[in-house]
Amino acid sequence: MELGKVGSGLDVASIVSALVDADIAPKTNSLNRKQADIEADVSALGTLRTSLDGLAASLAGLDDGSVFDSLDIKSPDCADIVQTGSVNPGSYSIEVSSLAASQVLASVGFASASTVVGTGTLTLSIGDPNYASGDAGAYQSFVADSSNTVSITIDDTNNTVSGIRDAINASAIGITCSLVVDGDKTRLLFTADDSGEDVAMSIAVDDDDGSDFDSSSSNTAGLSQLAYGIDSSGEADTFVGNVTEVRASADAAFTLNGLSLTNASNNIVGLVDGLDFTLKKVTVISTEIM
Repeated sequence: MELGKVGSGLDVASIVSALVDADIAPKTNSLNRKQADIEADVSALGTLRTSLDGLAASLAGLDDGSVFDSLDIKSPDCADIVQTGSVNPGSYSIEVSSLAASQVLASVGFASASTVVGTGTLTLSIGDPNYASGDAGAYQSFVADSSNTVSITIDDTNNTVSGIRDAINASAIGITCSLVVDGDKTRLLFTADDSGEDVAMSIAVDDDDGSDFDSSSSNTAGLSQLAYGIDSSGEADTFVGNVTEVRASADAAFTLNGLSLTNASNNIVGLVDGLDFTLKKVTVISTEIM
């Protein structure tokens, strides 16, 4: 006799299993529906929480009223204006006659970036120049900033045009040195990092070839090819310029509501209370002649 079958041959096990499933299925379905409803409610609560957080963030400035201090600023083409604090509403007009600039010096042309220049010591300084009247680029005097002066040893490891560039940039003196291709020549370009008419560069040379930073010898060989500044070794201070000033340092010049102003940088913090200005270009004023 087979297990699960009696008398008439009915499959008792299958019948019992079907009866149990019939009793459990509605309860299982009901629980599954409740679980789905709960998960939907949790998801909705999460969405609501995100929306409330966004609303709270947008209202953050209302507790002290600072949000109501924001102005509708219409920046002109010549400047960007950013509100950084509380501002008294007003009308301002600005005209830019010149932008602030940093000094740029250019060396003579070398055959290539791998050309050997010379060996010795370069002493680079950032300081305050006084230009000789009528002699463009020539210093009458130069007051170096002792905290912004560095001496760089140039030897067989870095005596090429590109090696000198890398050594100057590694010194972090406030001068960026670049290589510029000029026809079939390569020139060193020295650019002061900061602008303003009181910021300029000096390059003094102690040349291993025996002829140094010296105006009397008119030395234009070796490392002395990079000399630019005041030679104080003689009876009187003399300017030595074996590189060329291709751009002089300058302050920005502009007017605000008719008031003539200057600034060493084109970025002017607090030019007007609560407003920072960034000068972008010279104002072009056209005059119509009838």
